[in-house]
Amino acid sequence: MEMNKLYMDTHGQSVLGFALASLLSLALLPRLKNLNKQKLFYSSSAKKDLYPNLTPILKGAINWKHPRDHYDEVVKHLVALKLGMVEPDVLIKKFSRDNYNHPVFKALMEIGKAEKTIFLCKYLASEELRIEIHESLNVVEMVNSTVGFIFYGKLGEISTNNKDDQELSIACFHLLQVCMVYINTMIIQSALSDSKWESLLTEADRRSLTPSIYGHINPYGLFPLDFETRINFEMIQSKHEGA
Repeated sequence: MEMNKLYMDTHGQSVLGFALASLLSLALLPRLKNLNKQKLFYSSSAKKDLYPNLTPILKGAINWKHPRDHYDEVVKHLVALKLGMVEPDVLIKKFSRDNYNHPVFKALMEIGKAEKTIFLCKYLASEELRIEIHESLNVVEMVNSTVGFIFYGKLGEISTNNKDDQELSIACFHLLQVCMVYINTMIIQSALSDSKWESLLTEADRRSLTPSIYGHINPYGLFPLDFETRINFEMIQSKHEGA
């Protein structure tokens, strides 16, 4: 699967994240809760006076010297990440605040400032983009909710460090997930085979159809009660006394 867009909430984005996503040809699209606290960066100190109405939200100028001087090193690190030669968490830890003076980190931060500023301008100007991000995140949150529903016994967490037990838990989860999706798909197909839905469903309705629904499923089993019958406690008690 080729991914070109990453949707996330506010906590999933950062200046460094914008830089890495851009260099990997990915669009980082966060839903910003604290939009009123976001800051913009201007292209150079000489152009700051061109935006007098934006002065309260301008933070500083982008220093293009760092990306120009260390672009080759930036590309080498990104290629290593793309080819799996380095793990993402290892790369992020290398370019943490503790290593703020690393030239590659400085270059990435300046690129990230530019990319985040561009995104913020698009985010503010385009209602369609905000709707797209909101709808996409709703899908992601529904998937996460489905995972929690299926994997409810451990509150959605794998609580063991044993590799075999972890693999077994994930395999069981995937099996249950596939079974649920398969059954739901068959139910939806059966329901939509009725021609009356052809004229009732709008395009938005069809987009919202998903086999990940679980409201009709009881994960704890069924306990049917028959109020027409009564347990013969006297007979049970006499059997125990005879034994």
